[in-house]
Amino acid sequence: SNYHVLTVATQDDGYLDSLRSTLPMLKVLGLGAEWRGYMTKICCVHEYLKTVDDGDIVIFCDAYDVLFDKKRSIESLLDEFVNMGADVLFSVYDYNCHANFLIRYYARRVFACLATDTDELMGCNPGLYMAYCGALRVVLGDMIRLASAQSEDDDERLLNSTLNNNGRRVARDRIVYRDQIRVRLDTSDKIFH
Repeated sequence: SNYHVLTVATQDDGYLDSLRSTLPMLKVLGLGAEWRGYMTKICCVHEYLKTVDDGDIVIFCDAYDVLFDKKRSIESLLDEFVNMGADVLFSVYDYNCHANFLIRYYARRVFACLATDTDELMGCNPGLYMAYCGALRVVLGDMIRLASAQSEDDDERLLNSTLNNNGRRVARDRIVYRDQIRVRLDTSDKIFH
């Protein structure tokens, strides 16, 4: 499979220079474009995905607040991803470690945490993921439609709501999306830290 390492940045800021130096193959989408909220990021990636094969793999990281571990090679990350048997892999926020009631309340109400049968509070991070392009195109397309229908711009809330609306949680770290796409959650920080 071919792979694409992507980020979205409308300005040259934050950790973008660090990402460029550690990931020379990084494709920066949206540079110089007007920032219109977090959906700018989702729309830029979705448009890019229309130009690549379904079987290609995308590694996406936010431009301004993510660093790449120089000790890990892209090839080792790709191997781990393929061996997981996932179509899409998301980094997660685990809110369960917070004893503070306000943080847990905020996580549940504001970020639309993933649905679960327990009291567990976990949310997918739309700023750090790996996926096969075809599967990711479906998930991002659903996010864009939901954003339009709800006049919503928060990418984290939209991602978790999209997964809840179209997915079925089959294990703590697995969702079956639209009965065919295998979504994994990196709950053990195997790829994302």
